[in-house]
Amino acid sequence: MHRPTHLAVSVTVATVIFALAHVAPQLMPYMLVLGLSTCWLGIFHRNIWAPLILHVTLNAIASSVLLSAL
Repeated sequence: MHRPTHLAVSVTVATVIFALAHVAPQLMPYMLVLGLSTCWLGIFHRNIWAPLILHVTLNAIASSVLLSAL
């Protein structure tokens, strides 16, 4: 089992890396929330499927919005 401090550090580091990988500064708060949400979903469900589904769904929504604006 993971110690709580190791888990908190891992989630924090993964969340920050995820947010920084999505370069747009105006989206940083959104990306921090999304990164944190996907981390906790993965921990809660103990697999990668729930965070993957969340990420794919949000990407599809964002792409649809952007494409409909064209």
